[in-house]
Amino acid sequence: MALEEYRGKEYMIQSQKDLERYLETERLLYLHRNYGIGQLDRKKPKLFGEYEWKFVRSLRWVEYAQNAGGGYRKYYAFYIR
Repeated sequence: MALEEYRGKEYMIQSQKDLERYLETERLLYLHRNYGIGQLDRKKPKLFGEYEWKFVRSLRWVEYAQNAGGGYRKYYAFYIR
């Protein structure tokens, strides 16, 4: 696939439902890769450590803020940059 096809809106987080789906998928991938199948029921990262998971979560929230548009989200996304 060409790079232009990946830049379409169908691959961006446009709604809260998309954000939840992305976060759930990445949570399962991270926990299964690092801890095995035993800890898949955890919903949030530990307070200390797991920086990779925290970083990816924050990136997804910023992507949602930029793409969802409107209201305070636009200013928040500009502030994060």
